[in-house]
Amino acid sequence: MASHPAERVWRQLAGAPRAALEHDLSQADLQTLLLDVASERAATVTPARLMRRWRQDRYVTPSDSDPRKVWRTEARLWALLPGEFTGVDLSPVTPLGTCTALGPVSQNRVMSTIRGSEVVSDPTNVLAVEAAWRRREAIPREDPVHLACCQPV
Repeated sequence: MASHPAERVWRQLAGAPRAALEHDLSQADLQTLLLDVASERAATVTPARLMRRWRQDRYVTPSDSDPRKVWRTEARLWALLPGEFTGVDLSPVTPLGTCTALGPVSQNRVMSTIRGSEVVSDPTNVLAVEAAWRRREAIPREDPVHLACCQPV
């Protein structure tokens, strides 16, 4: 059953649902609606369905890589990185549309979230946004910004 705020948003879909979903709803109202739908769907998940999905969904199955080997390789690469680089620990998500705005990538090829963000699929896009922000806002300067990260995608 929809929550009180969600009921208000559902009523906004009565006239032109597609226009409301694509353009008219505020980000907060769209998020409220999508969270309500996700909650309803999650309530129907059984342990058996969860286990089936765990093995069939390529997005959620664990990697075959041994993390100890990966961490050793990462540590070696960080040690080799020139000193002018600043390491950045990126969030696993970035604002919705990052890949589409910065490159020729269809949003259909990006894992979008219901909270107005997307899962980082290319850290270079996020590093570009962070470098631009540092150049303009955080540390206004003309000098180059050198950033590095190591992020599973």
